[in-house]
Amino acid sequence: MAIAVRDSRTFSEDGADNSFDNSANKISITAGDLITVEVKWEAVGGSTISSVTDDIGGNTYTLGTVKDGTGTGGAPHSQIAYCLSSAGTSAAATITVTLSSASVTFKRAVARSVSGFAVAALDTAFTGGANTNQQPVTGTASTVDAVEYVTSLASYATNVTFDTPTIGGTAATGSNTLGDIDSFYLITSSAISSGTCTVHSNVSSNWSIIGTAFKETAQRPLLVGKFSGKFKGKF
Repeated sequence: MAIAVRDSRTFSEDGADNSFDNSANKISITAGDLITVEVKWEAVGGSTISSVTDDIGGNTYTLGTVKDGTGTGGAPHSQIAYCLSSAGTSAAATITVTLSSASVTFKRAVARSVSGFAVAALDTAFTGGANTNQQPVTGTASTVDAVEYVTSLASYATNVTFDTPTIGGTAATGSNTLGDIDSFYLITSSAISSGTCTVHSNVSSNWSIIGTAFKETAQRPLLVGKFSGKFKGKF
């Protein structure tokens, strides 16, 4: 079964609060799906995602490394949470993100359910980037398998217009823009060798960016059996 994005939903909250959810924009999830939730918020340094949960039950989310944005005060921070295999199915699941500080503002999230993994696993995380210009870009990373799901989140501290997202030098698809973020992904057809995740914006401002790649871990079955007959020729 080919890897494919089953559903993609965005949710946000501007006010100071330590949690928000997609109850107004629920996501479809099938048992066995990979679930990714990329999150942006603005705050002073030191805040992180505390937890990500959903109302399916039985799902455990792993937190990636937070990338703090540049600047002081309301710097944009980015982090991913993921569940490698959903424990259940829901046509309308609610995902809740809880952050470590109640003073965080301008919270954004992009949640995706991705099908086609017999067993999904984290392959690699691109080194997060932060700067003040028009070109958010991660550090380099290489992927193991030819076909992987790679996703990236670029976060700004102001509303911008994004264009030309690429992953490993290939145009990325499925952008989700909420004014100050752009989440874009690529289902690769060949392994990435020392590639980056990057996107262009129309404004120079404080940003942070992260990128994450997920691979298929199912192994081909070994052929076990008996052979009969005679072999002829030279080896």
